[in-house]
Amino acid sequence: MEVVRRARQLLDTVALPLSVALLGASGWRAWQQYRATPPAETLPTPVTVDSVAREGAPLVSVLVAAWNERDTIGALIDSFESLTYPAAELILCAGGRDGTYELASQRASDRIRVVYQEPGLGKQRALQRCYAEAHGSIIMLTDADCRLVDEAFLRLLAPILQGEAEVATGLSEPGEEERRAGLVHYQWLIDRWWHHQLPREGDGLHGRNCALTRAVLDRVGAFETHVPTGTDYHLSQSLRQAGYRIRVVHDSRVVSEYPAEAAGYLRMYERWHKNLLILGPRFGAWMDVRRVLTAFGLYGTMVALPFAAPLVGRIAPAASGVLLATALLQRLARASAGARLAGEPISSSLVLQAAQATVLDITAVFLAMYATLDPRRRGRW
Repeated sequence: MEVVRRARQLLDTVALPLSVALLGASGWRAWQQYRATPPAETLPTPVTVDSVAREGAPLVSVLVAAWNERDTIGALIDSFESLTYPAAELILCAGGRDGTYELASQRASDRIRVVYQEPGLGKQRALQRCYAEAHGSIIMLTDADCRLVDEAFLRLLAPILQGEAEVATGLSEPGEEERRAGLVHYQWLIDRWWHHQLPREGDGLHGRNCALTRAVLDRVGAFETHVPTGTDYHLSQSLRQAGYRIRVVHDSRVVSEYPAEAAGYLRMYERWHKNLLILGPRFGAWMDVRRVLTAFGLYGTMVALPFAAPLVGRIAPAASGVLLATALLQRLARASAGARLAGEPISSSLVLQAAQATVLDITAVFLAMYATLDPRRRGRW
């Protein structure tokens, strides 16, 4: 017992200086990450249809699964009709209790086709319905809450039209008005940092903004596999497994809705983590699975440590605090780097946004683990 008592006294003695040292190291690493980021991104040179489609303009089919999207579907259709690319069609599989199908059907034309999405069909089978109606040699995928941007559309297609790639993925960003909301602003800055880190060739598709040839899509199954959740991840892994390279088009960014409330943010990240845990093993993507499990282990340890204080002393809550502060500093560094890329000053509100996101990210990992283990929640979108 005397040995245990002395060990606990030693741990209590080193708890504070060790915590300060570890936090200092985390802060220094975050500062270095921020300083390594360029002060601002340069604007890309504008492109035109003629500069992109030099050998002609093959038909591009834009596929969208729209469920309960009455508030956004009109803006998507408007944005499609404003595109300057001369050979494009929009195929919508629309449904829901809010009248999405009825509203979309009113906009049907020779370039816009609308098919009904039955309840319970899901995104994967809805896209399968869209694909059956599509005639284009190039297939673009986007979401119903996105707004297509002419320049982003042309930039996405350029590598395929010019024979440099068979699969291309762009990125997304919230609209200027939406960025004013605190949580959306934080996500936008994180995306700016993340986009800057992406290499020329990536390992995944951004489902809001990607395109590939019809021939490639047919070779990897063309939405035939039943996938209750994780359509974009499943397609990305199918392409990787088949040996296809995915060109990342950094300057192609569609405008998309980002969750402005905590509940929507949690649902989105819970679903993303759950998709990795469920679909990752199917493709041998163990690094993706390990990433979620590592986060769960660290966050679980962080939550459990304070309860061990009666046994091991102050070192337990101190270690928990260090883990939490490190998670916050990591997010703050990335958001600050995103602000630097966007040419924005770093405000005090960014600290609050990063703190909120830290708590939500931790919660989302726990929810994803629960959803993965619960048969009723595994297939829920």
